[in-house]
This record gives sequence, structure tokens and C-alpha cells, in this order.
Amino acid sequence: MLIIRPEQVKVLEQYMVSQFEEQMKIHLQWFFSEELQTIGEVGLREQIRLGVKKAQLYQITKEGDVQRYLECAVVYGWEFDTTSWAKEILQLASGV
Repeated sequence: MLIIRPEQVKVLEQYMVSQFEEQMKIHLQWFFSEELQTIGEVGLREQIRLGVKKAQLYQITKEGDVQRYLECAVVYGWEFDTTSWAKEILQLASGV
């Protein structure tokens, strides 16, 4: 019988999160290179981490949906979720 300890699950989760962040960095740089010219790699990584956390507040957790949230953040600004129109849409969609 295979036994997976909680510590192992945590390490696996951290790995999966870091892989997703790397994929998003590459994706965003590829499709939004012009918009991201001034942010730098470290800044982009920080914004991706923050964006993932903000998306979770709106119960956005599926990878594809988080990707779309991050794309909106690049296009409309990293604080787009605080605008009245976006906040209303995000709250209605999530039931928050």
C-alpha cells in the first residue's frame, strides 16, 4: 500500500503552484510582451502570485479561469478588480 504523508502532499502542491506560475509567466510574456515591457521578470512573478491569490477571493481556482483573470489584469491593470464594473462582474460570477 502506498502512503502519502501530509508533508509530501504539501511539497507536491508547492511544486504544482510554482509550475503554474512559470507557465503563466511565459504565457503572459508571449502574448502581452508590449504591455509587460516595464514590469521585469521579478515584478511579473510577484503580480502573478498576487493575482492568483486575488482570483481565489472570487472563487476562481480552475487554471484556465485563473489564466483569464491574469490576462485581464495585464490588459486592464493589476488592480482592475477594484473598478466598479469588474468588481460587480466578479462578485456576481462568484456569489461573493
